[in-house]
Amino acid sequence: MFNSISTGRIKEFCNYEDIDKDFTTLIENLLFRTAERKGCKILSEKTPSNALYFDTLLKLSKNYKVVFVVRDPRAVVSSLLEVGKRLKEKNSKLPPGTKDIWDAIGLINEYFHKGFSACEEFSNRSLILKYEELVQEPKLKTQEICDFLNIKWHDNMMMPKQTSYDGKPDDIWYDKKSLDRNIQTTELGKWKNKLTPLEQAIITIVYKGTPNLQKLKYDFNTESFEIKTLQNAVSILKQIMN
Repeated sequence: MFNSISTGRIKEFCNYEDIDKDFTTLIENLLFRTAERKGCKILSEKTPSNALYFDTLLKLSKNYKVVFVVRDPRAVVSSLLEVGKRLKEKNSKLPPGTKDIWDAIGLINEYFHKGFSACEEFSNRSLILKYEELVQEPKLKTQEICDFLNIKWHDNMMMPKQTSYDGKPDDIWYDKKSLDRNIQTTELGKWKNKLTPLEQAIITIVYKGTPNLQKLKYDFNTESFEIKTLQNAVSILKQIMN
């Protein structure tokens, strides 16, 4: 719509400010109605793809804040491939990122680019959290989130199992068991057993030296891989790049 305004096609009907105002109203009417019905003053919407629109959302209203939770890309690739596997078994359409390792890496790159860029531009209204630290130190990190949002911390924030949810899990991305459980660290290293050594090597090489991930102290050391595995990974990456 902004493009239509700039070319003059709809300038008689609206301007940039009108569009921002109307879309802000649309978003708030869709989401805040439920929050108001439940007596909530703050609404959190955690759809992962929101990260692709952080910049747009933050530009729409100064009342909006974002929390960008970053996870080890090897764990994310593993999770996406598991979703793809479940969907293939159901003969269902595969969403972006779930087809194969390259599809997953492409999606993750887009999320990282959009998410980190928005957080850099709107640093006063964004918080970057490392997923692994959130799971390992839930009290410390949830307190950090509360400080960022200017709300009071409560210990039930660390016990989601005691919270009821209105929505129904789709059994593809989440099932009832995963939604009902409390915070666990058992999933953190699961990717090491799910991904093949070659897949691990490829992903490690891809993200080795990524500044934003270095700041979060992710370890992308390649010394633990066998020489042949690394050579195969490098060879495959060269073919993909060419």
